[in-house]
Amino acid sequence: NYQKHHMQLDGREYDIALFSIIRYFDLCADNNPNMIDSLFVPDRCIVHQDTVGEIVRENRRLFLHKGIQKKLLGYAFGQLKKIRSSTREGKRKESVERYGYDVKNAYHVVRLVQQCEMVMTTHNLDLELNRELLKDVRSGAWTLERLESWFEKRQSDLETLYVNSDLRLVPDYDILKSLLMQCLEAKFGSLDAYFNSEGSDKIAQDKLERIKAIANE
Repeated sequence: NYQKHHMQLDGREYDIALFSIIRYFDLCADNNPNMIDSLFVPDRCIVHQDTVGEIVRENRRLFLHKGIQKKLLGYAFGQLKKIRSSTREGKRKESVERYGYDVKNAYHVVRLVQQCEMVMTTHNLDLELNRELLKDVRSGAWTLERLESWFEKRQSDLETLYVNSDLRLVPDYDILKSLLMQCLEAKFGSLDAYFNSEGSDKIAQDKLERIKAIANE
């Protein structure tokens, strides 16, 4: 895995993150909010996508499960905590002075809660569905009191929604493993020769014995 921030290219600045496909699947199965966003980003926002990317995105709803609620609400609580913090600099300080709180943090609170509600009810995620509402929040149209009241009410509603939702409780790792194998074979061809090759079990056993011997030294 590789990450680099503030990378300059052709006069523009980028944040770069590269993941092995296995690590990416792990993060998506864990419903990491940033990874889930990458799965559901609109097609027009994708610069390049190969066959593997198409397979993953076509099956992206397989990654969703109820564990996403804890993740998204945890991030939302974190944004609320930042709102209540008094330390701000630059444009963020200007936002506090103008609106009484940091509207960017408020935007993330509403966005995360809305996403959680959407996944629980539709088993899907449309990142652009509530953009007009989010624009209002980002523009400072909401007071801090309205935001906190809204969040408290939504939090209570989501507790009920969690119980009643028929979204899978945890990831179906068997299905995701099959999807991963499909992606690997799309990239590298059939893997049957490896798994079924004569003597492969003996080779694996020999390696295991060597590891045990080293560990016992």
